[in-house]
Amino acid sequence: MQTVVIALAALMAVASSVLAGSLLVASSGPFDDAFARQDGAHLSVQYAPGATDAELRATGDASGVTAAAGPFRTTTLTPRFSDDLPEPPMTVVGRAEPGGAVDRLSLTAGRWAFGPGEIVLPAGGWSSSVIGRQVTFPDLPGSPALKVVGAARSATGTAEAWVTPDQLTALTPHGRPAGRQMLYRFAAADTAAQVTAGREAVTGQLPAKAVAGSQSWLTVKKSAERDTALYIPFLMAFGVLGLVMSVLIVGNVVAATVGSATRRIGILKAIGFTLPRSYAPTWARPCCRRSRARPSVPWRAISWPSRSWPRPKRHTVQAGWGSNRGWMRP
Repeated sequence: MQTVVIALAALMAVASSVLAGSLLVASSGPFDDAFARQDGAHLSVQYAPGATDAELRATGDASGVTAAAGPFRTTTLTPRFSDDLPEPPMTVVGRAEPGGAVDRLSLTAGRWAFGPGEIVLPAGGWSSSVIGRQVTFPDLPGSPALKVVGAARSATGTAEAWVTPDQLTALTPHGRPAGRQMLYRFAAADTAAQVTAGREAVTGQLPAKAVAGSQSWLTVKKSAERDTALYIPFLMAFGVLGLVMSVLIVGNVVAATVGSATRRIGILKAIGFTLPRSYAPTWARPCCRRSRARPSVPWRAISWPSRSWPRPKRHTVQAGWGSNRGWMRP
């Protein structure tokens, strides 16, 4: 039983250490993995309505740009999912499909919006629970309602909702032209200085007021890693706790075993059971033959009572390398 307990404790200690280490390694780079898998945008730029689509497409040929996607029309709307208070304003982007050269969207639930009257929300939070429900936009004329058909995840959070390009045109308020969004990937974007240089390269040919805003992937990465860093101390604490508990379990089992054996030996000595003085290890048997000492006996001789047996007769026994003359139980 003690062997089973010690084995289980050791297994638990090793499993806790391996699990804690694996989770620690996995939690150190989830954003980088998702960003590389989805070809996330190193830079997303929101352009003012004054720039034309041709001018924006030409920015994808700037120096240092390896891939570009867009322009996508954008607008800001305030949704409402029920009779409750409206949600905060969100940026809605018109995209015909979730794929592309930059910022491929990952569908986590439902499907993509391919027709009018459909909308896709960002993954996480409450988005999965509202799939199939209607979302209305009370600030627009007629309070149009769209059906939530899916949830998607963007590596760099380039939008908060997606619809078809035609649907976005219908959602754009009259007299307020839609903005445009371009997504870029650069050959070098590991530092803030490199991203800034790339931004200047793609916007340098446009008028000064053409850029309404931009977002670097480093900002999104810092925010994601700050959220993930909250779990690392807990993972390390549980790993150390598993090791400590395993050591305590093994120590208790060993202490109980030693205590039980000590008690048994004490009881045997108290009732007269003792190890014969004639005991000698195997390597000492030749000297026993010369000194006519008692021969070696098995360890089970400890069960012989030292006072209850009569004096044994003298005879010859075969033990070890030769015959020894000594005393032994008949």
